[in-house]
Amino acid sequence: MLAVTSACHKNSEQVSDHPRLTPKVVLRDVSFHSAALNREMSYRVLLPAAMPPGTKLPAVYLLHGGNGGFRDWSNDSDVARFAEEGLILVMPEGDESYYTNSAEHPQDRYEDYIVNDLIADVETRFPVASGQEKRAVVGVSMGGFGAVNLALRHPNLFAFVGGLSSAIDVPSRPFSFHRIGQWRHHESIFGPWGSSTRRDSDPFVLAHSADPAKVPISFSRAAIERAFFRQIAVSQNYCRSADSTMNSTSSPEVTTGTSGMPGWRIAFAACANIWNHYVKGREDSSSFFHIPFRELLCHN
Repeated sequence: MLAVTSACHKNSEQVSDHPRLTPKVVLRDVSFHSAALNREMSYRVLLPAAMPPGTKLPAVYLLHGGNGGFRDWSNDSDVARFAEEGLILVMPEGDESYYTNSAEHPQDRYEDYIVNDLIADVETRFPVASGQEKRAVVGVSMGGFGAVNLALRHPNLFAFVGGLSSAIDVPSRPFSFHRIGQWRHHESIFGPWGSSTRRDSDPFVLAHSADPAKVPISFSRAAIERAFFRQIAVSQNYCRSADSTMNSTSSPEVTTGTSGMPGWRIAFAACANIWNHYVKGREDSSSFFHIPFRELLCHN
């Protein structure tokens, strides 16, 4: 479907909801008022069913892709099992926004909604540890763009960013008559071609000015993402990007090259393993990688 407005707000039809939970995980849906958007917004949380009193856990913010919604991660993947391992998973509604403040529609401030409203609400309602070192963001496709862009624009917000088949090239995609509706939608979000608003939301531009000491540890899946993270490494003489080779024997889906949810599930498992290592200080190797976490380096 081609969108022609800045934020394609969900209509009121019934949405199929079939979360894939485990017995040790509970689900909570929240509706809250976003000051940035001046309307009610929804998000879903998965957290351990049993937690000792006073426990605060790291949070992973999972951003859905285009034509999706806040239920997608729980309905179409097995991420619930990572909540059993001591993570709180937060899945916000992002509409068709690319999690960016719209250049054309000033009321659609989705970046501010995530950065200022959502995180504050989550940390008020749930036993989430505050601070950059306990916070990660992972996204799929449009959500992958949002994750990478938010991490670069707010380098003190997340300690880890994961992009799965991320659409990080969207601000720099040339005009195409075959995708004129998509082009118009992107223009409404990022501004006209060559504009300062478009450059300010272009991860490839932001990478050149990124502070190497502040860029979050990163994981990427698609080839264009690997090229992007290598660019950060080369331009900044910096090598923290986890551009890792997936173990092709772990799942036949990994080798298909598709961006379907089964592939995302495997890729998120890799992200979750890296994040667990980072937060808990483990050094054991992940079954999804050929190399252990302590050896995750950029491949130039």
